[in-house]
Amino acid sequence: GDVPQKEKKQLTVVMVGARGLRNADWSPFSDDKSDPYCICEIPDKPDSKIRTRTIDNNLDPVWNHEAFVQGWEPGDPLKFTVWDKDFGKKDQCLGTVTLFSSHFDREGFNGDMLLNDAGKNRAFVTLRICYGKPMWGKVAVEQAAMAASGFTETQVVSMRTKRRNGRLGILNVNPGLTRQQFRDFLLVERDRVHYCATLPLTIIMTVIFGLM
Repeated sequence: GDVPQKEKKQLTVVMVGARGLRNADWSPFSDDKSDPYCICEIPDKPDSKIRTRTIDNNLDPVWNHEAFVQGWEPGDPLKFTVWDKDFGKKDQCLGTVTLFSSHFDREGFNGDMLLNDAGKNRAFVTLRICYGKPMWGKVAVEQAAMAASGFTETQVVSMRTKRRNGRLGILNVNPGLTRQQFRDFLLVERDRVHYCATLPLTIIMTVIFGLM
């Protein structure tokens, strides 16, 4: 049936991430990996194109890129293509998939899609599609925060065990805590970890220069 009139206003796409991408930058002389970014577009509507940022050297990138799809109308499919950013030569396709409107026109979409043309790998792209602003769950908040702060999943798991994170920590992510607040929290924590790591060297250098 038709999409309810109140839902025709704006279609939101979140390109969450991808996993299992092939390494288009493999070389026996370096540890380089693909530098993936993702493009969403409505075929034959060039003004609809949305692009994520590029994640360097990562076969399992997390973008969490959220945007309205300009010019989308009920019945329009969405094409997603993951590319490897190359400098000095043409970017390489790491996989593509097209979602027909029947995938999301009634209740949206939240899940993984297998990428075609991904080489020998079984690669997936994770997507969220809805009308209006999306609802962000705990896992999505964590992923967005990690992407913004530069923390790895291992570091975040370690933070879960620390009591000092009790008030704004990961265990307490809830609808009252916005993604921006949580990002800010992780950025402060990252800076604190960096400060603690460099403090001994700072003290030593201060003492040395104080004696000169």
